[in-house]
Amino acid sequence: MRTRLFIVAALLAVFAATAHALAIHFALYWSLPWFDFPVHIAAAGMVGVLSYIVASWGISRQWTPHVAFVLLLCIGVSWEIFEYLVGTTAFLEAGFTSDTLQDLCADVLGGGLAIWWAHRTVDPTHTV
Repeated sequence: MRTRLFIVAALLAVFAATAHALAIHFALYWSLPWFDFPVHIAAAGMVGVLSYIVASWGISRQWTPHVAFVLLLCIGVSWEIFEYLVGTTAFLEAGFTSDTLQDLCADVLGGGLAIWWAHRTVDPTHTV
Protein backbone atom coordinates (compact mmCIF):
# COMPACT_ATOMS: atom_id res chain seq x y z
CA MET A 1 0.00 0.00 0.00
CA ARG A 2 2.81 2.42 0.74
CA THR A 3 4.05 2.01 -2.83
CA ARG A 4 0.67 3.29 -4.02
CA LEU A 5 1.10 6.36 -1.80
CA PHE A 6 4.50 7.13 -3.32
CA ILE A 7 3.13 6.68 -6.85
CA VAL A 8 0.21 9.03 -6.17
CA ALA A 9 2.56 11.60 -4.58
CA ALA A 10 4.82 11.42 -7.65
CA LEU A 11 1.89 11.80 -10.05
CA LEU A 12 0.58 14.81 -8.13
CA ALA A 13 4.06 16.33 -8.15
CA VAL A 14 4.39 15.85 -11.92
CA PHE A 15 0.92 17.34 -12.51
CA ALA A 16 1.59 20.35 -10.26
CA ALA A 17 5.04 20.97 -11.76
CA THR A 18 3.74 20.70 -15.32
CA ALA A 19 0.77 22.96 -14.61
CA HIS A 20 3.06 25.48 -12.92
CA ALA A 21 5.53 25.46 -15.82
CA LEU A 22 2.71 25.99 -18.31
CA ALA A 23 1.24 28.73 -16.13
CA ILE A 24 4.56 30.59 -16.03
CA HIS A 25 5.24 30.13 -19.75
CA PHE A 26 1.77 31.22 -20.88
CA ALA A 27 1.13 33.73 -18.03
CA LEU A 28 -1.92 31.72 -16.94
CA TYR A 29 -1.72 32.90 -13.34
CA TRP A 30 -2.38 36.45 -14.58
CA SER A 31 -4.80 35.73 -17.43
CA LEU A 32 -6.79 33.04 -15.55
CA PRO A 33 -6.83 34.06 -11.88
CA TRP A 34 -8.47 30.76 -10.87
CA PHE A 35 -5.58 28.69 -12.32
CA ASP A 36 -3.53 29.03 -9.11
CA PHE A 37 -6.17 27.15 -7.10
CA PRO A 38 -5.95 23.71 -8.79
CA VAL A 39 -2.15 23.94 -8.88
CA HIS A 40 -2.12 24.55 -5.12
CA ILE A 41 -4.58 21.70 -4.58
CA ALA A 42 -2.37 19.27 -6.52
CA ALA A 43 0.84 20.41 -4.84
CA ALA A 44 -0.80 20.27 -1.41
CA GLY A 45 -2.11 16.81 -2.23
CA MET A 46 1.44 15.68 -2.87
CA VAL A 47 2.60 17.31 0.38
CA GLY A 48 -0.33 15.71 2.22
CA VAL A 49 0.51 12.21 1.02
CA LEU A 50 4.20 12.66 1.84
CA SER A 51 3.32 14.14 5.24
CA TYR A 52 1.20 11.08 5.93
CA ILE A 53 4.06 8.77 4.97
CA VAL A 54 6.51 10.66 7.21
CA ALA A 55 4.06 10.83 10.11
CA SER A 56 3.35 7.10 9.86
CA TRP A 57 7.01 6.21 10.51
CA GLY A 58 6.88 6.71 14.25
CA ILE A 59 3.33 7.58 15.22
CA SER A 60 0.43 5.26 16.00
CA ARG A 61 -2.17 4.87 13.26
CA GLN A 62 -4.67 6.76 15.37
CA TRP A 63 -2.50 9.91 15.42
CA THR A 64 -0.90 9.66 11.98
CA PRO A 65 -3.51 11.73 10.08
CA HIS A 66 -3.49 14.42 12.76
CA VAL A 67 0.30 14.74 12.78
CA ALA A 68 0.31 14.69 8.97
CA PHE A 69 -2.21 17.56 8.93
CA VAL A 70 -0.04 19.62 11.29
CA LEU A 71 2.96 18.95 9.00
CA LEU A 72 0.86 20.02 6.02
CA LEU A 73 -0.10 23.29 7.72
CA CYS A 74 3.50 24.02 8.71
CA ILE A 75 4.71 23.42 5.16
CA GLY A 76 1.88 25.49 3.62
CA VAL A 77 2.46 28.46 5.91
CA SER A 78 6.23 28.17 5.44
CA TRP A 79 5.75 28.23 1.67
CA GLU A 80 3.67 31.41 1.84
CA ILE A 81 6.33 33.03 4.05
CA PHE A 82 8.99 31.94 1.55
CA GLU A 83 7.01 33.49 -1.32
CA TYR A 84 6.77 36.74 0.63
CA LEU A 85 10.48 36.79 1.50
CA VAL A 86 11.64 36.20 -2.07
CA GLY A 87 9.21 38.80 -3.38
CA THR A 88 6.86 36.65 -5.45
CA THR A 89 3.92 37.91 -3.44
CA ALA A 90 3.34 41.25 -1.80
CA PHE A 91 1.21 40.21 1.15
CA LEU A 92 0.43 43.77 2.21
CA GLU A 93 -0.58 45.00 -1.26
CA ALA A 94 -4.23 45.10 -2.26
CA GLY A 95 -5.50 41.71 -3.41
CA PHE A 96 -2.52 39.69 -2.26
CA THR A 97 -3.79 39.11 1.27
CA SER A 98 -6.84 37.36 -0.11
CA ASP A 99 -4.61 35.49 -2.60
CA THR A 100 -2.45 34.18 0.23
CA LEU A 101 -5.50 33.13 2.23
CA GLN A 102 -6.96 31.46 -0.85
CA ASP A 103 -3.66 29.61 -1.36
CA LEU A 104 -3.79 28.38 2.24
CA CYS A 105 -7.41 27.26 1.81
CA ALA A 106 -6.41 25.32 -1.31
CA ASP A 107 -3.55 23.77 0.66
CA VAL A 108 -5.91 22.66 3.43
CA LEU A 109 -8.43 21.30 0.92
CA GLY A 110 -5.95 19.42 -1.30
CA GLY A 111 -3.70 18.25 1.50
CA GLY A 112 -6.55 17.34 3.81
CA LEU A 113 -8.25 15.23 1.15
CA ALA A 114 -4.95 13.54 0.34
CA ILE A 115 -4.30 12.73 4.01
CA TRP A 116 -7.83 11.33 4.35
CA TRP A 117 -7.33 9.24 1.19
CA ALA A 118 -3.89 8.03 2.33
CA HIS A 119 -5.25 7.00 5.71
CA ARG A 120 -8.15 5.13 4.12
CA THR A 121 -5.74 3.44 1.68
CA VAL A 122 -3.31 2.28 4.36
CA ASP A 123 -5.93 1.29 6.93
CA PRO A 124 -9.44 1.15 5.41
CA THR A 125 -11.01 -0.01 8.69
CA HIS A 126 -9.88 3.04 10.67
CA THR A 127 -11.76 6.32 10.46
CA VAL A 128 -10.24 9.75 11.06
